[in-house]
Formats: sequence, structure tokens, C-alpha cells
Amino acid sequence: MHKLLPFRQYNEKDVVNLFKLGLASGTSYQELVPGGSLSGSKSFYSGTLVHPDSGNDWTAADPGGLHGTTTNGNAYLGAIGSGDQGQSTQWGSIYPEAPMSVSPTAGTDNEKVFGMTLKPTLAYDENGEKLLYYSVKKDELQCSIPGETVPVVTKGFFTFNADSGLANGDAPGHILTVGTSNGTFNAGATTRAGGMQTVVGRILAAGDRNGDGTDDTWFVQLNVVGV
Repeated sequence: MHKLLPFRQYNEKDVVNLFKLGLASGTSYQELVPGGSLSGSKSFYSGTLVHPDSGNDWTAADPGGLHGTTTNGNAYLGAIGSGDQGQSTQWGSIYPEAPMSVSPTAGTDNEKVFGMTLKPTLAYDENGEKLLYYSVKKDELQCSIPGETVPVVTKGFFTFNADSGLANGDAPGHILTVGTSNGTFNAGATTRAGGMQTVVGRILAAGDRNGDGTDDTWFVQLNVVGV
């Protein structure tokens, strides 16, 4: 559930806490678990490059609040009451939900990228316990839950594993651009290629943690300018 390794150095002033991770319609929350894979990807892991969704509205009402006129769209958070609970209202949720969201950045959206997630977004733990009701375990897993803001950092120094999209042969000095899918990195060049290519960082060091003779860990300087 982590593309990021423990060593990291960044300034809290470079962290934005306004956006939840956007989940596609029909997402199975049972896939948002430690070590899980969402539709074959690890786009909900920490260390995922993200961009703001086009439908974000700074003045929008809280979609998970008590003042909505339709039932909560987030099935994970749920609505208050149901048809067989007397006069209990069926509108909204007791759990607030961030109105704005970010989505994992792919190659075609590389110009929109504005940062990287510092936490994974998980719905259940490894035993199937719903993290919405298990705050201690949520803190232990260092995660956000669906509908909750996920911290997004714009620059700093970080270490990554191979889930980040980096691979053996990506060496110190290589620049980092946005990968082709799921908020991953692309590396391998020392200079910027032709065309519109957003550079988001540079590899400073690479190492072999497994002792098999191939690089599987990278120390990276991240700097997502964005505009």
C-alpha cells in the first residue's frame, strides 16, 4: 500500500490537505486494503502522482453533510437512517466528505499534475475490519479513508520502491516525468525529450535492498511546479 519508503524530507508548507482521492463509479471498496490492487493498479497507494479533477467546485456544498437533498453518493460512508428506521432522516451522512478530489495522473494528463499523495486511501484493514469505525488501526496504517482528504505534497526528498514505476537501470541523474498510467513515474533520460513533457523530479541515488544485484530503491528529489 506504499510506493513511498520511510525516509522522506519535506516542508509541511508544501503539503495540501484539501482533496480526497477520486474513485471511479462502481469502485469496490473491498479492493482498498493493504497490499490490494484496484482494478489491477496500485493507484490508491502512497507516492501516487495526482491532478485536480475537472469538476472541483470550491464553493460546493459538502456532499456528505447533513444538508443534502439526496442520499449520500459515497456508499462507504453511508446515509443516516433507512426506510425501516422510523422518522430517521435518510439524507446525508454524519461523516463529512471532502467536496474536491484528485485523480491519479496518466501520461495524457501530465500537464495537470500538481503533487503526490503522502498516504494511501484504504477502506478496510487486512482482516476486513472497516476503518471508518477503527480509527486506531487507521492511524497504525497511516492512511486516509474514502471521502477523507489525503495529503498531497508538491516538493521534497523521498525514497521509492518499484511500485512507483521506477525500474532497474533508472540511475542517478535521470529526470522523472509522469508515467503512462496510475500516477506512476517514468525515468531513463538525462535531458528533456521533445514535446510537452512535464518534469516532476530527478533521481539522486539508487540502491539494491534485496541483494539480488538489481536496483529496487530510489532516492528522489520531487519538484512538481505545475504552472
